[in-house]
Amino acid sequence: EVFGPVMCIAPFDTLDEAIARVNAPPYGLATGVFTNRLRDAFAAARRLEVGGVHINETSSSRVDVMPYGGSKDSGFGREGPHHAIREMSEERMITLLP
Repeated sequence: EVFGPVMCIAPFDTLDEAIARVNAPPYGLATGVFTNRLRDAFAAARRLEVGGVHINETSSSRVDVMPYGGSKDSGFGREGPHHAIREMSEERMITLLP
């Protein structure tokens, strides 16, 4: 996983081959898919084993209110406001008899 301004370009012949290459490493933080084919975009989003799939944006695209986190060996859980509230709260079950 690279955290910096790096672009890796690798040729591929089919979408299946590209997805297999992305899914092969033990990491899966995020990926960007650039296409003008909506069918391919949704197929990739369903099959890619990453924490976030950004269609026609770079893998580092992020808005502070959206959940963020990876799959496989790329982190633990998710972060973002909704997830932070759950992590800083303690769930408790209460029963009350009349």
